[in-house]
Amino acid sequence: MRGSTCNGLFGAGYCSPTSASTSGADGADIDQYVKSLGYPYSSRVTTATKWCTKSASNPATWTSCSTTPDGNPGNQVQVTVSYAYPLIIPFLNSNTINLSSVSSMTIVQ
Repeated sequence: MRGSTCNGLFGAGYCSPTSASTSGADGADIDQYVKSLGYPYSSRVTTATKWCTKSASNPATWTSCSTTPDGNPGNQVQVTVSYAYPLIIPFLNSNTINLSSVSSMTIVQ
C-alpha cells in the first residue's frame, strides 16, 4: 500500500495513479487496481476501503477505522471486495451469488 511517505520517494503520479494525491493511494486507486486485474466480470466488483489508525499498545491493534484516507506508515488499510457472481444453471432461473472478502495490509511507505 502506497502511503504518505511514498510521494517523497517516487512522486504523486506513482503513489496515487487516479488522483495524483501526495498523501498516497486512496479508495479510487484501490478500486481501479482491483478492476484492472482482469478477472471475469471484474467491472461488477465493488470495493470499500477503510484506513485504520495504529494504537500505542504493544502489540499494536488497529481499531479506529475511517473511510478518510490516512496513509501514515504503521497504519492499516482494510479493503472489502464484493462481487455478485452470475449463477447460470440450465433449466433454472438465473441467480447471483454474493461473494465478498476482506483483506488488510499495513502501510510501510
